[in-house]
Amino acid sequence: MRKSPDKFLMSMSMEIRLRTNPAPSKSNSGINRACVLRLISTENVDGTDAYKLELKDASGGIRFVFYDVESGLKIREEEVKETPEGPMVQSTIFGDYKDVDGILYPHKMVMNFGAQIITGTVDSVQFNSGIDNSAFR
Repeated sequence: MRKSPDKFLMSMSMEIRLRTNPAPSKSNSGINRACVLRLISTENVDGTDAYKLELKDASGGIRFVFYDVESGLKIREEEVKETPEGPMVQSTIFGDYKDVDGILYPHKMVMNFGAQIITGTVDSVQFNSGIDNSAFR
């Protein structure tokens, strides 16, 4: 009898086309916008097995998003940015997930852009708390 593996990694490519057709407004004409999501592979990201997905938006921009195989949480995002020195990879690492009203939300984000590293820490998260319109003036 053949034993099943405890954990396995798969390599495959899958493409999903997402379409939205928002109601026409001053900022859009109601034209369909589409993005393509492809499962590229599984990779090891800092010691964690992760699904690597390619997200191509309607304008042609491409970013890669990595999700932990076990938890399903987003752990990394990468995007190539054009700079005067040529293309450069900008990455964001997500961590320290905490439960906020039943939703796991990252409370630490580390952004790398070339030699520049920015660390952000979230102190508190409130969903649908109501923001006074004066905050947007």
